[in-house]
Amino acid sequence: MNLGLINYITITLTYIFFHRACKAQGLDRRSFSYFAWFQPYTAYIAFVWMIIVTCVYGYPAYKPWSVSTFWS
Repeated sequence: MNLGLINYITITLTYIFFHRACKAQGLDRRSFSYFAWFQPYTAYIAFVWMIIVTCVYGYPAYKPWSVSTFWS
């Protein structure tokens, strides 16, 4: 389960960088075939939320700390 959340964190971070690149190049997002209304704000919220969930989801791995139990 934890690995799936890390994949979504990567996807969200990729979108944030994509949005930043489009803004730097002066591209209008409304010219794309798909346009989301609340982006990039929902991407930031989802990114923070998924990091919190990933850290809290593995709470049994914190006592005692072990890298192998954290990733499993």
